[in-house]
Formats: sequence, C-alpha cells, structure tokens
Amino acid sequence: MKKTVYIIIGILSLLLLVMGSNYSKLQNNQTILRNRVYELEQAHAEIKSGLRVNETSNQNLQEENDNYKLIVKRLLEHEHYSDLSKIIRKTYDVKSLVTTDDASFEVPRNGKIIVDSESLAIEINIELPPDFDEEFNDMLHLYDRFNFGLMLDKELTSDYQVDKKRIYIEYDKLEADDRIDIYVSNELQTLLGLSDRHIEIINRQTESSEAYLEKNLSLKEFGGFITGVYSHKFDYDNKTVIQSVDRGPNVFFNLDYEGAQSIDYKFDRGIKVISKRIGSQEEYFDFLILPEQLKLGQEWTNRRRCVLSALDYQLETAIGVLDTIEVSHFENGFLVFKKYYARNLGLVATDYGNGWDKIIKIDYTK
Repeated sequence: MKKTVYIIIGILSLLLLVMGSNYSKLQNNQTILRNRVYELEQAHAEIKSGLRVNETSNQNLQEENDNYKLIVKRLLEHEHYSDLSKIIRKTYDVKSLVTTDDASFEVPRNGKIIVDSESLAIEINIELPPDFDEEFNDMLHLYDRFNFGLMLDKELTSDYQVDKKRIYIEYDKLEADDRIDIYVSNELQTLLGLSDRHIEIINRQTESSEAYLEKNLSLKEFGGFITGVYSHKFDYDNKTVIQSVDRGPNVFFNLDYEGAQSIDYKFDRGIKVISKRIGSQEEYFDFLILPEQLKLGQEWTNRRRCVLSALDYQLETAIGVLDTIEVSHFENGFLVFKKYYARNLGLVATDYGNGWDKIIKIDYTK
C-alpha cells in the first residue's frame, strides 16, 4: 500500500514539475509574442506614416507636373508657328550618321551626300518625346510619323530597315558618278533640318581646295547684320593672295584670321594663312583654312575645331546664288559660326547664328 502511495506521489510530482516547466515556457512564449506584436504594430505605424508622406509627396509631384504642363502649354499656344516648330523639334532627340569607306558625318542640311566611296550607310535614330495625356500628346508629338513617305529605289540597297525610331539604308556597290535620290517626309525634313525633302547621294572624286582661292579679284565687299559694310582688297604674287580689309564700323570678324588687318594666303597642301599683320606687327605661321582635298566630315584644327559640313551648298547672295562649301567652327564643343567658300572667290559669307555677313559686291582685275 505504501509503495503504491509513493508511486502516485512520484507521478504527481513529475506532473507538477512538467506542468511548471510548460507554464514557464508558455509565459516566455507569451512575452515573446507580445514583443513581436508590439514590433509589428510599430512597423505598421511607420508604414502608415510613410504612406501618408508618400501620398503627400505624390500630390506635390502631381501639382508640380501639372504646373509645368500648364506653363509649357501656354508657351506653345502663344508662340509663332515657326518658333513653335523649333521648340517642339527640340523635344525629339535626333541623331544622324553617314558612314563611308573612310569617313563618318551627319547628314548635311542641304541633303547632298557627296562622297568618293564604294559603300555608304545612312542611319537615323530618333527618340520621341515622352507620353502625356491625349491633349498634351497632340501638341508635342507632331513629328512621330517621320518614317512615313520615305521614297527610294530599294533594289539599289544592300540593307533597308525602318521602324518607329530608326531608319537604316545601306549601299555596298556604289560606282563612279552614281546619283541616288531619296525623298523624305515633311516630318523628317524638319527633324533633320534639311533645306528640302530631297536627300541625294553623289559618288564622285574629291575636289582640291585650290579652286577656292581668290582669282582675278581686286575687291570683295561684304555687308551684314553683325559687322556692317567692309571690303577686302587683293594683291597677287605667285599664287599667294595678299588680302587686306577696309574696316567698317564694329568689324571684328572680317578675315579668315579674325582681327587681322591684312593676311597672306597660300596653297600648300591646303589653303593656309601664312602671315598676318595688325598695325606694324607681322607674324608668320601655318594656319589651315581648308584641307587639300575636300571631303564631307573632314576635321582639322586651327584655333578651333573645324568640320567640312556641306558641299555644293546653294547660298543666296546679292551677287547671285553661289555654289559653296560650308565649314562649321566649334569651340568647347559648341558651334560658334559657319563660313562659306565659293570657287575662285574664297570666303563669301559667315553665319554667326544670330546674323550673317555676306558678299554684296565683287570687282575683277582688268
């Protein structure tokens, strides 16, 4: 009997011990759960606070966006159409590249791609403006259909690809004196800044710049928005052209070497200024005006980076329409001005971006 009682007591003691241990564990678990619930409540409160902040930020951003749209809309509505076209044109990111056997350059704005090459590729990549609501899109997306209306003989191409953002045309069997016509849409004409809707590929031998030295001239007279009226006078000596300037009011850019009163040209592997005179001071040097062979995209450096940016550029002047070459001058990556040269006349115009100097009169030697 005693033995049984001891067994029962032992069992009860063991149960009490186990129950006590489990109770302690339950208490610990309860504490852990309470802490976890508290942490979750804190996290939830932080999320709610963050959502309120984000909601406020989103409202502020939406208000700012609406304000910007309102300002742009007012500007677009009140601009003259020609200015409006320029503004909208800037919302498109346009990149053009012509690649030949030995050169690469942008599509010239006169549309004449004059090369001496067996192969040629034209690649045009255009990033469209961002999408907004329908009303705003109707105002901004004026030129999205740039790839429509492209007309060319595809049988002459070796590769031809067109999609919503890219045009790629390739020729790999060009022959001497080939002329290939490509007609583009009004939209693409505007985006590329072309003078008309016609791109022409002309395959011919390169020309020497010697043809662009002044010949048999006694005087060139210039007039323009920037410098008023001034004239160049000439003296010739063994293919060297000594050119001096009669200064008009506010003449700063008057010769190929700016600021000089007199300069001496010579053809020696290109047209160069070999001396300049300012007052009684004379200085001798090699200053390249035009390279020996005229190739589109050709670059050289005098005091600026110069790029031969167009050939056969038709320039209207007071003495008639001249067939010129265009040289773009860059400084610190920015276009400063463009100079234009005609055969046997030399420099005939300068485009400063906000105004021109152009030839208005020529006299020949007797």
